[in-house]
Amino acid sequence: MVELNLLNWRQKKNDYERQMIRRFVMLGVLVAVMMLGGVHALLNYVMYQRSQQVSILRSSLPRAEQHDERLPIAKNTQLFVSPLKLIAWLEVASLSSRYGVCYQRLLREDSQLTFEGKGWSLASVRAGFNHLEASTVFNTLKLSEIKKHAVDERLQFLLNASGG
Repeated sequence: MVELNLLNWRQKKNDYERQMIRRFVMLGVLVAVMMLGGVHALLNYVMYQRSQQVSILRSSLPRAEQHDERLPIAKNTQLFVSPLKLIAWLEVASLSSRYGVCYQRLLREDSQLTFEGKGWSLASVRAGFNHLEASTVFNTLKLSEIKKHAVDERLQFLLNASGG
Protein backbone atom coordinates (compact mmCIF):
# COMPACT_ATOMS: atom_id res chain seq x y z
CA MET A 1 0.00 0.00 0.00
CA VAL A 2 1.29 3.41 -0.97
CA GLU A 3 1.19 6.21 1.55
CA LEU A 4 1.31 9.80 0.40
CA ASN A 5 2.19 12.59 2.70
CA LEU A 6 -0.20 15.46 1.78
CA LEU A 7 0.45 17.39 4.95
CA ASN A 8 3.10 19.63 3.38
CA TRP A 9 0.87 20.42 0.46
CA ARG A 10 -2.09 21.29 2.71
CA GLN A 11 0.15 23.41 4.93
CA LYS A 12 1.46 25.36 1.93
CA LYS A 13 -2.09 25.85 0.62
CA ASN A 14 -3.31 27.15 4.01
CA ASP A 15 -0.30 29.47 4.29
CA TYR A 16 -0.96 30.80 0.77
CA GLU A 17 -4.64 31.42 1.55
CA ARG A 18 -3.78 33.21 4.80
CA GLN A 19 -1.24 35.33 2.96
CA MET A 20 -3.82 36.27 0.28
CA ILE A 21 -6.43 37.14 2.94
CA ARG A 22 -3.85 39.33 4.73
CA ARG A 23 -3.01 41.04 1.43
CA PHE A 24 -6.68 41.76 0.65
CA VAL A 25 -7.32 43.08 4.15
CA MET A 26 -4.23 45.28 3.99
CA LEU A 27 -5.25 46.48 0.51
CA GLY A 28 -8.75 47.31 1.81
CA VAL A 29 -7.31 49.20 4.79
CA LEU A 30 -4.91 51.05 2.49
CA VAL A 31 -7.72 52.05 0.10
CA ALA A 32 -9.87 53.22 3.03
CA VAL A 33 -7.01 55.30 4.49
CA MET A 34 -6.30 56.80 1.06
CA MET A 35 -9.97 57.70 0.60
CA LEU A 36 -10.12 59.31 4.05
CA GLY A 37 -6.93 61.21 3.30
CA GLY A 38 -8.37 62.41 -0.01
CA VAL A 39 -11.60 63.56 1.62
CA HIS A 40 -9.60 65.28 4.37
CA ALA A 41 -7.41 67.06 1.80
CA LEU A 42 -10.45 68.11 -0.24
CA LEU A 43 -12.25 69.51 2.81
CA ASN A 44 -9.11 71.34 3.91
CA TYR A 45 -8.78 72.86 0.45
CA VAL A 46 -12.43 73.98 0.44
CA MET A 47 -12.09 75.46 3.93
CA TYR A 48 -8.91 77.27 2.87
CA GLN A 49 -10.68 78.72 -0.18
CA ARG A 50 -13.62 79.86 1.98
CA SER A 51 -11.29 81.45 4.52
CA GLN A 52 -9.54 83.30 1.69
CA GLN A 53 -12.90 84.60 0.45
CA VAL A 54 -13.87 85.67 3.97
CA SER A 55 -10.56 87.48 4.47
CA ILE A 56 -10.99 89.28 1.14
CA LEU A 57 -14.52 90.32 2.11
CA ARG A 58 -13.40 91.45 5.56
CA SER A 59 -10.57 93.52 4.11
CA SER A 60 -12.87 95.15 1.55
CA LEU A 61 -15.68 95.88 4.03
CA PRO A 62 -14.06 98.94 5.67
CA ARG A 63 -13.25 100.35 2.24
CA ALA A 64 -16.85 99.83 1.09
CA GLU A 65 -18.23 101.42 4.25
CA GLN A 66 -15.87 104.35 3.88
CA HIS A 67 -16.85 105.09 0.27
CA ASP A 68 -20.52 104.23 0.43
CA GLU A 69 -23.35 105.73 2.44
CA ARG A 70 -25.54 102.65 2.28
CA LEU A 71 -26.51 101.17 5.62
CA PRO A 72 -25.08 97.73 6.28
CA ILE A 73 -27.53 95.42 8.02
CA ALA A 74 -24.99 94.30 10.64
CA LYS A 75 -24.44 97.81 11.97
CA ASN A 76 -26.71 99.05 14.74
CA THR A 77 -28.36 102.37 14.03
CA GLN A 78 -30.32 104.73 16.19
CA LEU A 79 -33.42 103.88 14.18
CA PHE A 80 -33.22 100.14 14.64
CA VAL A 81 -32.21 99.81 18.27
CA SER A 82 -33.90 96.45 18.61
CA PRO A 83 -33.89 93.62 16.07
CA LEU A 84 -37.70 93.50 16.35
CA LYS A 85 -37.96 96.99 14.82
CA LEU A 86 -35.75 95.92 11.93
CA ILE A 87 -37.82 92.77 11.39
CA ALA A 88 -41.02 94.82 11.53
CA TRP A 89 -39.72 97.21 8.88
CA LEU A 90 -38.58 94.36 6.65
CA GLU A 91 -42.06 92.83 6.84
CA VAL A 92 -43.65 96.16 5.96
CA ALA A 93 -41.23 96.72 3.08
CA SER A 94 -41.86 93.24 1.68
CA LEU A 95 -45.61 93.86 1.74
CA SER A 96 -45.09 97.18 -0.10
CA SER A 97 -44.35 95.25 -3.29
CA ARG A 98 -48.09 94.52 -3.48
CA TYR A 99 -48.62 98.19 -4.20
CA GLY A 100 -46.10 98.32 -7.05
CA VAL A 101 -43.39 99.96 -4.95
CA CYS A 102 -39.80 98.74 -4.96
CA TYR A 103 -37.20 100.02 -2.48
CA GLN A 104 -33.75 100.15 -4.08
CA ARG A 105 -31.46 101.91 -1.67
CA LEU A 106 -31.30 102.82 1.99
CA LEU A 107 -29.21 105.84 3.01
CA ARG A 108 -28.45 106.85 6.60
CA GLU A 109 -27.72 110.35 7.80
CA ASP A 110 -27.40 110.59 11.60
CA SER A 111 -30.81 109.59 12.96
CA GLN A 112 -32.66 109.78 9.65
CA LEU A 113 -33.11 107.18 6.93
CA THR A 114 -33.76 107.97 3.30
CA PHE A 115 -35.40 105.29 1.18
CA GLU A 116 -34.84 105.46 -2.54
CA GLY A 117 -37.24 103.49 -4.69
CA LYS A 118 -39.43 103.20 -7.75
CA GLY A 119 -43.13 102.88 -8.32
CA TRP A 120 -45.31 102.26 -11.36
CA SER A 121 -47.61 105.23 -10.83
CA LEU A 122 -48.36 108.06 -8.45
CA ALA A 123 -51.19 106.00 -6.98
CA SER A 124 -48.88 103.05 -6.28
CA VAL A 125 -46.28 105.31 -4.62
CA ARG A 126 -49.01 106.90 -2.50
CA ALA A 127 -50.43 103.49 -1.54
CA GLY A 128 -46.97 102.25 -0.56
CA PHE A 129 -46.38 105.44 1.45
CA ASN A 130 -49.74 105.03 3.24
CA HIS A 131 -48.92 101.43 4.01
CA LEU A 132 -45.55 102.41 5.50
CA GLU A 133 -47.15 105.25 7.46
CA ALA A 134 -49.82 102.97 8.91
CA SER A 135 -47.21 100.48 10.11
CA THR A 136 -45.98 102.82 12.92
CA VAL A 137 -42.41 101.58 12.50
CA PHE A 138 -41.23 105.18 12.12
CA ASN A 139 -42.32 108.31 13.98
CA THR A 140 -42.18 110.64 10.99
CA LEU A 141 -42.32 109.95 7.28
CA LYS A 142 -41.90 112.53 4.54
CA LEU A 143 -41.95 112.06 0.78
CA SER A 144 -39.13 114.43 -0.17
CA GLU A 145 -38.80 113.93 -3.92
CA ILE A 146 -40.66 112.25 -6.72
CA LYS A 147 -39.76 112.31 -10.43
CA LYS A 148 -40.33 110.30 -13.58
CA HIS A 149 -37.47 108.10 -14.77
CA ALA A 150 -36.43 108.89 -18.34
CA VAL A 151 -35.80 105.32 -19.51
CA ASP A 152 -38.50 103.06 -18.10
CA GLU A 153 -41.23 105.66 -17.37
CA ARG A 154 -41.44 104.65 -13.71
CA LEU A 155 -41.56 107.13 -10.86
CA GLN A 156 -38.49 107.50 -8.67
CA PHE A 157 -39.00 108.70 -5.12
CA LEU A 158 -37.10 109.59 -1.97
CA LEU A 159 -38.76 108.95 1.37
CA ASN A 160 -37.30 110.34 4.60
CA ALA A 161 -38.02 108.52 7.87
CA SER A 162 -36.96 109.15 11.43
CA GLY A 163 -37.67 107.68 14.84
CA GLY A 164 -38.46 104.12 15.53
